[in-house]
Amino acid sequence: MGFRLVALDIDGTILDSRGAVGPRIKAAVRRAREAGVTVVLATGRRFRAAQPVAEELGIRGPLVLNNGALVIGDDGQEVLYHRPLQPGAAARTVRLLEEQGLAPVLYRHTTAGPDVFYRRPTEDPWFKRLQNRPDVLRQVNDLGDSCHPGPDKILVWEEQDRLHQLEAQLRGALGQSVRVYVSLDDHNHAMLEVVHGSCSKAGGVRRVAARMGVSRRQVVAVGDHLNDLDLIRYAGLGVAMGNAREEVKASARLVTGTNDEEGAADVLERYVLPVA
Repeated sequence: MGFRLVALDIDGTILDSRGAVGPRIKAAVRRAREAGVTVVLATGRRFRAAQPVAEELGIRGPLVLNNGALVIGDDGQEVLYHRPLQPGAAARTVRLLEEQGLAPVLYRHTTAGPDVFYRRPTEDPWFKRLQNRPDVLRQVNDLGDSCHPGPDKILVWEEQDRLHQLEAQLRGALGQSVRVYVSLDDHNHAMLEVVHGSCSKAGGVRRVAARMGVSRRQVVAVGDHLNDLDLIRYAGLGVAMGNAREEVKASARLVTGTNDEEGAADVLERYVLPVA
């Protein structure tokens, strides 16, 4: 049975270590789409951070965003699914993080105006790059007040060991009302992301597949981090990048090259594109 849907993570998968999309990946995505295969970007990024990557690949959608809390349709505009955090769960999450002396950041979906809200500046390198962008960031006096209605995602950036402890605390305090992801970097820091408990990349891609009438056996998924685990396990062909964490590689059917080797292009060329 031929593959009809390909779900690609962005950071650490189709972007290399410099944050660029390589020429082989661009060519492979273009050829896959020309052959009638739907290519979905499935990412923890918000809409306006994923959109430029989609445009560089020549696609508008579908997009699975904020770790599955938001799914955008083929036209890059229609909202197919949106599940923000419950306001009470969001407020409790903010309170717990701030009690630990951390600086959480809230994300909301909007196509114009600020979509990231904070009370105290964070040391997150991404945040620092955008600190002078009032069209993106808005400082507020009370993040708890900003939890009504619920945000799509809450993020905090801190040392790895500290966030692993907080991950367990959040899950213990909030149970199944939230889903918590920790993404590690190479410099002893990590991002902790909190979304609605029903959200995941796998759930978002499953909704796209159902809309297309595609079975999971016809889905290819490629990723590198812990928030890709459910997606890789769901897909008929789940692939881990060569630079993926060991837990991700252990759950994948295949391990391809690293992001600097354009490993995602290998997957498309070998398993998705028609034989020339």
